[in-house]
Amino acid sequence: IFDIVNHLNVAKEFIKDSDEKIKFAELNLTAGIRAKNSSAFLSAEYYLSNARALLPENNWNQCYSLSLSILETYCECLYLMGKWEDLLQTSEEVLKNVKNVFDKVNTNRALYSYYSSIGEFKKVIQIYTNFATELGFKV
Repeated sequence: IFDIVNHLNVAKEFIKDSDEKIKFAELNLTAGIRAKNSSAFLSAEYYLSNARALLPENNWNQCYSLSLSILETYCECLYLMGKWEDLLQTSEEVLKNVKNVFDKVNTNRALYSYYSSIGEFKKVIQIYTNFATELGFKV
């Protein structure tokens, strides 16, 4: 898949059809996941950022599941690479656009891993508390 997606990425500016862009974003997502799972984080970031760039402007309305998958995976990759500012910006976008509390799980996991790693345990507790509250638990 990597060779195919790499060749398509070279010509991505010539893809004008929105349906083709979405299919191409899906291919980049697949390549990004495979690269991440192989610990090739720089390659994963490349594929996932291409996937993100191919999404339409109203991506959260037009292709919600794909947008969520791309950005969740991207957040995880950014965490694994130590790109904290990009992680915080991307996770903010995800959390602002999710439709339900369950769609926050993976992004929250990346955030509490980040905050745990830098010793910001109050933020970790805040994430867990807010999540539990949204699920209906009294905290």
